[in-house]
Amino acid sequence: MLAEELVALAAAHGIDLTHVGGSASKTDGDARKRRRHRAEVDLGIDVPETASGRHSRVYRRPSWSLQELGLAARDVPRVPWLAARYSIAGDTKCYWELWYALVFEAQRIGRREGWAPRVKGADGSPRLYMQELAMLVLDEDAHRRYFAIAPDLYSIYLQVSPTTWNRILAPRYARLQHRYEAWLGTARAMIQSWIDPPEPHEERAKA
Repeated sequence: MLAEELVALAAAHGIDLTHVGGSASKTDGDARKRRRHRAEVDLGIDVPETASGRHSRVYRRPSWSLQELGLAARDVPRVPWLAARYSIAGDTKCYWELWYALVFEAQRIGRREGWAPRVKGADGSPRLYMQELAMLVLDEDAHRRYFAIAPDLYSIYLQVSPTTWNRILAPRYARLQHRYEAWLGTARAMIQSWIDPPEPHEERAKA
């Protein structure tokens, strides 16, 4: 979901996010790191630094260009590599492949933990939610600033009531987001080990 679409979705529910667009250099106020929701606190999941802009999924200049990232990403597995491209280099071309991977993870975790495949939607009808939950992981990563300002966006995005979000879907979302962060962690660790290899004396000490 592009920033313009998210702003329009919020506006349809009486939330004005038009003042949030554009690049931000501050890390407080509107651009502050969002608070963890209860499920993330219980699971010990931290909130990574990332945000968005009006015409792309990342509002700040990417930490690395895609070319720089590629040079450092030797041997990184496919899905962690895609997560790094998306979250670090702002490459939106890998959005749907990451989405497929997250949907698979949601189904795998759901089978293991006994998630019901449907929840009650905001209109009272049953809703399949795992595909949207996977999209939310990616879109919140790209547009975290909007979600920080308007926490109701989570339930609006998934078309469920705030109660259903808080009691049922937020913990499931935290599980799936944690999996995405694990992919990013794998990529970061492998890339960093290539950029900053251990000194020869450190290798000898390990031996």
